[in-house]
Formats: sequence, C-alpha cells, structure tokens
Amino acid sequence: MKKLILVILLGLNLGAFAQSVSSTQVPNAITQAFNNQYSHTKKMAWTQNDESFIACFDSHRKKTYVQYSPNLFGNYSVQTLEVETVKLPRKIRKQLKNDYGHFIVEDVLKIDSQHGTIYKTVIGKAEEAYTVIFSQNGKLISSTPINQPLTLK
Repeated sequence: MKKLILVILLGLNLGAFAQSVSSTQVPNAITQAFNNQYSHTKKMAWTQNDESFIACFDSHRKKTYVQYSPNLFGNYSVQTLEVETVKLPRKIRKQLKNDYGHFIVEDVLKIDSQHGTIYKTVIGKAEEAYTVIFSQNGKLISSTPINQPLTLK
C-alpha cells in the first residue's frame, strides 16, 4: 500500500518542475494514446516533467491532467481530475465532517493510476491548512500540514 501511495504522490507534483512543450515534441505513441482516450478534447497543452509528458485540458468543465511515460508506450500512469466536494465518496465526506468539520474544503482532486484511486483534499481555516489524502474506500492515508514534510499513516 505504501508503494502505491508513493507512486501516486510522486504524480501529484505534475507541474512542479514541468516545462511547456509543443505537441510535435510529444512521442507519437503518447499522442495516439491521448487521442484514443480523449478524442473530444479540443484545447489542451503539453508539459514535460523529466521523462514524462503531461496533458492539461478541460474535461466536462473540470481541469484534468494526464501524465504519460514514454517507457509505458503511451499508457497513462496518473490522471488527476478536479472534483466537487459533493462528488467525494460518502465515507470521505463523513470523515471530513467528523474530523475536520471546522475546516473549509478548498480543493479536491481525484487521482487515478494503474495502482488505484485516491482523493487528495486541501482543507484550511485562518492560517492553518492541511493536505488530507484518502483511499477510494475512505481510509485516511495521510494528513499533513501544508509546508510540512509528508508522513504516511
């Protein structure tokens, strides 16, 4: 489980060290995989992060990031989608209310990879904020103060 979490968490920093690239710089296998999966996408941008290529686009009015690795011949490794709090699984919403009821949910990301799905939430109040990560079935994976090192539970 920790291996899965670390792989996904590495993907969370999709744009941290990425630089823009033109679509002509993206390997054909990755472009084809993207077009097969997201043929409806009209406006999008590519960035490169080390060996990975990241497509950023709007899907159904939600910002979506898909990270591809040329070593995987175009198979996506991480897909990140902004979601509304009400779209979180019920167990996660209940745990947020019970454990963090006095915080405001500022951001929710659904992160899919070939290893599974997690939900990353950013919650805050006044000058206090946390990144809280849950498994798909609602299990708390980590709760980390913003600007603090990540610790896994």
